[in-house]
Amino acid sequence: MKKRKKEIRWEEKVEKVHEFGRKIPPVPKDLPEPQLTPTGEYIARNNYLKRDDNGQVCETPKEMFWRIAHNIASADLLYGSKLEMERTREEFYYLLSSLEFVPNTPTLANAAGKLQQLSACFVLPIEDNMDSIGRTLWQTMMIHKTGGGTGFSFSRLRPRGSIVRSTGRTSSGAIYFMWMYADATDRVQQGGYRRGANMGVMQINHPDILRWMTIKSVESIINSFNLSVGITDEFMKQVEKDSLFAPEGLKPQEEEISEVVNAIQTVLRNPDLNFGDRVLAFEKEVDRLRSLLEAKEPEEGYGLINPDTKQVEVRLNARKVFELIGRIAWEKGDPGVIFIDRINKDNPTPQLGPIEATNPCGEQPLLPYESCNLGAINLSRMVKVGEAGSLEIDYERIKEMVTKAVHFLDNVIDMNHYPLAEIDEMTKGNRKVGLGVMGWAGMLVQLGIAYNSQEAYRLAEEVISFIRGAARETSCKLAKIRGVFPNFKGSIYDSQSPHFKGEALLLRNAALTTIAPTGTTSMLADVNSGIEPFFALCYKKNIVNGDQVETLNPYFVQVAQEKGFWSEELVEKVKNNKGSVRGLSEIPEEVQKIFPIAADISTQDHILMQAAFQRGGVDNAISKTINMPSDATVENVIEAYRLAYEEGCKGVTIYRDQSRKKQILITEQSKEIQTTVGVTAKDGEALKPRPVKVEGATYKIETPLGNAFITVNHDAAGNPFEVFITIGKAGSEVAAMAEGLGRMISTTLRFGNHLPPIERAKEIIEQLRGIGGARSVGFGANRVRSLPDAVAKAIGIHFGLIEYGTGISEQVKQNGEFKISETPSESLEVKTNQIPLFNRHKDICPGCGEATLIFEEGCKKCYTCGYSEC
Repeated sequence: MKKRKKEIRWEEKVEKVHEFGRKIPPVPKDLPEPQLTPTGEYIARNNYLKRDDNGQVCETPKEMFWRIAHNIASADLLYGSKLEMERTREEFYYLLSSLEFVPNTPTLANAAGKLQQLSACFVLPIEDNMDSIGRTLWQTMMIHKTGGGTGFSFSRLRPRGSIVRSTGRTSSGAIYFMWMYADATDRVQQGGYRRGANMGVMQINHPDILRWMTIKSVESIINSFNLSVGITDEFMKQVEKDSLFAPEGLKPQEEEISEVVNAIQTVLRNPDLNFGDRVLAFEKEVDRLRSLLEAKEPEEGYGLINPDTKQVEVRLNARKVFELIGRIAWEKGDPGVIFIDRINKDNPTPQLGPIEATNPCGEQPLLPYESCNLGAINLSRMVKVGEAGSLEIDYERIKEMVTKAVHFLDNVIDMNHYPLAEIDEMTKGNRKVGLGVMGWAGMLVQLGIAYNSQEAYRLAEEVISFIRGAARETSCKLAKIRGVFPNFKGSIYDSQSPHFKGEALLLRNAALTTIAPTGTTSMLADVNSGIEPFFALCYKKNIVNGDQVETLNPYFVQVAQEKGFWSEELVEKVKNNKGSVRGLSEIPEEVQKIFPIAADISTQDHILMQAAFQRGGVDNAISKTINMPSDATVENVIEAYRLAYEEGCKGVTIYRDQSRKKQILITEQSKEIQTTVGVTAKDGEALKPRPVKVEGATYKIETPLGNAFITVNHDAAGNPFEVFITIGKAGSEVAAMAEGLGRMISTTLRFGNHLPPIERAKEIIEQLRGIGGARSVGFGANRVRSLPDAVAKAIGIHFGLIEYGTGISEQVKQNGEFKISETPSESLEVKTNQIPLFNRHKDICPGCGEATLIFEEGCKKCYTCGYSEC
């Protein structure tokens, strides 16, 4: 009974501290202004400053940092005096406003707000029963609406075809429950500013693994999920053994494999199939794929084990499966791979169970109901002038920042309002934090060290090892005052535990270091993301007054001025050189070497950098994109996976430039499409002149890129005549492409040829309808998969060729004529749920409409406006 009273008192104390943290006192006048650049001010205003009930900004950057500092420092009241809290609050303000440490987006946006949800991501369990599946889906919705992302392992679910003993029928399988989760979370915004992000993991030995590997081989489904395959050490050993049975891997079956994968893609992107028919066709092709990969010899292959019966259902050649993962990732980027045994070797609390899943970007392996609380040291500001006059790393400054940052992140755990009681309990039980870095490339160029050099890899190990050492020292000091993390007993740090690994550390936090995505937060600090190289040295930036400026990397400008080769013309030259300085004759060779961009760096060097940080001192894992050029081969991807495993990485995500824009095979059907799309006028026939007046209608249709206003006009005889498309901001890339699409359609309609006008419209609809981007909006017949798909629907609706939802299309074909009921002043609005585009490499940003959205740190980030999907 006494214990219960003590718990109640603690809970009451926590509630009072939370209440105190929400009441922000006036900002002290003697505090300095934040060190924000114009870009940083723009990011703060667009993403982090408080807004009133009318959506208007009602906070300055200085007030924002003070709000966060006060709220997070309030946790000190749980362990000390108000005077200590006030001292901490001021320290936190200096820490944040100097941009030397930046916490994750939920902390910046939600501290002292209505949500007070400060974690970026969570892992939830899915057990093999409908209660668990349904409960976890509901829990996912609760998390996403507060701004968090979720990770899951689907490995415990029985595969398709397994007997459900309660009914005697068969299970639909793990893959289709994941699909259900994806469709549901597509409809929920994370905290009102971005769509839900998920990570799904499946063990390599699950019987549904081939379904898992191929389900994202098209871009129009499962868009809210990143998928990874959990690869074991035993599987990697078997890959080598199975090379004896398949010395050429997939090559002897390359055409057959490609035919099956192409057939799977055709099935998945077919808009005319209902869900049931799509599943049947998909399953048929998966069966064909399995038969091509089956082991034939007694010592060959590894077993796919049903998690329900624990029985081996089939044996597959491990090398062929491994190569198939690489082949599909080469084409589409998914699935990624995580080395699950290596992750569990570093599991600090194995007594609580194995780690089976990660957060959406893969850098945070977590137990069920754990959350990640992240922040990053800005390394670009951790450089000083040494005694010899040259620049060197300021380790003393780094230690000071780490000490304050660990204190800050430990406080975040106490000030967090968790969306579920289970998450509150598990997160506070282990008290894991994820202290990472940003601005690594900026630090290297200041030191004159090339990113892709042995010196850089050595320094990476040294820096992150120092950070982890300083973090552990701080965590131990906090533990003396606040206690070790509650699940310490039985952990790898407990000398009495069977899991003890030889370091008896009395830590406050079970894990401390992570390299997480810093998409928008790195733009707040105006530095490069995480440990990534510079994506480009010339780029556009939005600034707070609404202008957009094109600028060169400031470090490069400084070097150019110091070495005497600076000129204003360099901006245009670097821009025309794809943002790189490589190969520009006026730039010295040694300067070119220390300013590589991501595209200048080999796959091997990307992996070696990731491995250096992992070895040096990352408790959790690393979110990094392994960029590959568009001409990289499947074999290059497979070798990248091998190297990542050999070098000690915990997982790897490759991204081949333009990989989401190409297909491996051109089928006869696609050849026919290529020849029929470009219909031309007959010899001697010219483009029909446009009359002064034509009639038509404008259709407002929501697309993955936003609202499209599509005007479809017809001539006096009711024949299709022209199309105008308006979408996005005037002057943006998306608006330009929409205008171009409209012009091409209009030209095709107005040229005379062997097809009657209405047949031309039908042909245009046939070619555009069902084109899938990476996101879709709406349901059933109202689903819009892309802007071209929306245009096809508008044309079809206008001429009665497509029934789009209930009561939308009333034009019907009567006696060979199409009765047009709309006048130019009327408009039809097709309402769907708007979902941002899941963007491709340098694709259109749904936030600003610029073609500056790239894949970096395992996430999508816009370099112009700071939009991020993570």
